Amino acid sequence: MRTAVVASSGAIYPSVEGLIPETLAPAPVDVYGLSKWLTEQVAEQFARTTEMACVAARLFNTYGPYETNPHLIPHIITSLQQGPVVELGNIHTKRDYIYVEDVARLLVALGERVTKGYEVVNVGTGQEYSAQEIIETLSELMGQPIEIRIDPARVRPVDKLHQRADTTRLQQLTGMLPAVTLREGLARLLQHEGLPVRL
Repeated sequence: MRTAVVASSGAIYPSVEGLIPETLAPAPVDVYGLSKWLTEQVAEQFARTTEMACVAARLFNTYGPYETNPHLIPHIITSLQQGPVVELGNIHTKRDYIYVEDVARLLVALGERVTKGYEVVNVGTGQEYSAQEIIETLSELMGQPIEIRIDPARVRPVDKLHQRADTTRLQQLTGMLPAVTLREGLARLLQHEGLPVRL
């Protein structure tokens, strides 16, 4: 039997403190989150009406080389390529960042292990970090101070304060968890982008 793994998102969840389980009711705050929730409903209906298993993999904040969307970490890296100054909006909101190689490995595992029915699974690390903490880690890795300049235009009205995945179901289904720490993932990204790393 074949399995379809659909890329959903942690963006469907509301902002809550603590770990977010798959049982938490979806409450998307923007069009992106809504589109992922609707995609899940299509996947669930497909699994119910065909013989193909479906997994809705709710990806949390994926980062790594070759990212083309202007998310937080790519924006920071692009800024650092121009100099040690980064313009940011809200630096205290926290997100669950997962390295792209871990995501790929876990998606393959879900496709191999889930062979019937429909499953919803968080794909994250269970840890959350603020933009300020990311800047501090990058500063340590590069061995130089990084200046943060707050740009009010970059503050989004729908910013959630917290977003941290409960990875219990992920581990139950795959026997695996993410292996790359934020520090290691950021070091790999700096090296890929040709920026200095002092490990």
